[in-house]
Amino acid sequence: MVLEGEKIMKIVICNAKGGVGKTTTAIHLACAASKAGLKTRVYDADMQASASLWADACAEHGSPLPFDVLPANISTVLKPTIDDELVFLDTPPAGALLEKAIYNADLIIIPSSDTAIDYMQTFNLQRGIPTTTPFKVLITRAETHTTAYKALVDALDAQRVSRFQNVIVKRQPLKLVMGTFPKNLYEYEQVFSELLAMRNKH
Repeated sequence: MVLEGEKIMKIVICNAKGGVGKTTTAIHLACAASKAGLKTRVYDADMQASASLWADACAEHGSPLPFDVLPANISTVLKPTIDDELVFLDTPPAGALLEKAIYNADLIIIPSSDTAIDYMQTFNLQRGIPTTTPFKVLITRAETHTTAYKALVDALDAQRVSRFQNVIVKRQPLKLVMGTFPKNLYEYEQVFSELLAMRNKH
C-alpha cells in the first residue's frame, strides 16, 4: 500500500490464469529498471520457479541478468523494500502467498491476453484488490488488428479499468526469450516509462 508522499516500490505481477506472461513481464520490467539505472530485484514466489530458472540459465550461458532473482515466501512478501529499490514479485496463480502479496503491494500489474478466459480472470482478480492499492492491466500477446483485442480494450474502458496505454505485441522472439538475456525489451520499455511516471508522482 502506498501512503501519501511515498514512492511505488513493491510491484506485484499476478493473474490466476497461467500463460499470460507474468514471468516475462517481471524479467523485462526489471531489465528496463536496471537499464534506467535503478536498483531492482525480482522475487520468485511461483512454485514453478520460472523466474529463478530463467536467471539460472542466463548465468550458465555467461550472460547473467543485471539484478538478483530470489525465491520468495510469505515472510519475504511482508518485508518492506529497502534503499529506494524497485521490487518485482512474480506470484503464483492462487493461495495464501498471492493474497498476502496483493495486500502488501504498492502497485499490482495484471497481465492479460485478449482471450475470453483471461478477460474473466482479470475481472475476477480485480474484485479482490484493496481499494487503496492501485492496479493496472497490461495487455500481453496483443494482436491489435483483431476483433478480440478491440473487444478487450472496449470492455476494460467501459468498466473504467485502469490499463497501460502501451501493450505487448504478440511476437515470436518473446516466446523464445525464456532463459536468455533480453536484448530487446520491445514495448516493455514504454510500459516501464509509464510505470516510472506513476512512481515519480508519489
